[in-house]
Amino acid sequence: MHSLPPLALAAPTRLQGAGLVELLFSLMLLALALLGAAGALLRAERTAHQARMQSTATQLLADIAEQRLAAADAATAMRVTLLWQLRVRRELPRGQGEVEPSDAHPDSQTARVEWRDTFAGVTSRSQVVIPRGAPPP
Repeated sequence: MHSLPPLALAAPTRLQGAGLVELLFSLMLLALALLGAAGALLRAERTAHQARMQSTATQLLADIAEQRLAAADAATAMRVTLLWQLRVRRELPRGQGEVEPSDAHPDSQTARVEWRDTFAGVTSRSQVVIPRGAPPP
């Protein structure tokens, strides 16, 4: 007769299913890290877009100040301003530009641009004072 081998009562060296739990936990950590990286990239893109719009506005204001100072008469200044306003509309999202006499600086003018930031959903503004010597608006 054959006898049955004795039962081994040694402790298991590996728990069943532990590898699956570790894998799921690792995947969850990876997903959270990827979400954090995606959020950081989105914030960086938004900041870069805002910087581009502010840089464009600053350049447009510098251009109108220079052109108004170089204008020989009021008719030339008006033509320069109208062309500049078209550029503002073309180069800035929902952009608007205006030149008017300055309240704070007598004998000077203030040029302003305003645009709608599409990423942030806010309206931004910038302005420059054009010193005396430029033809009136």
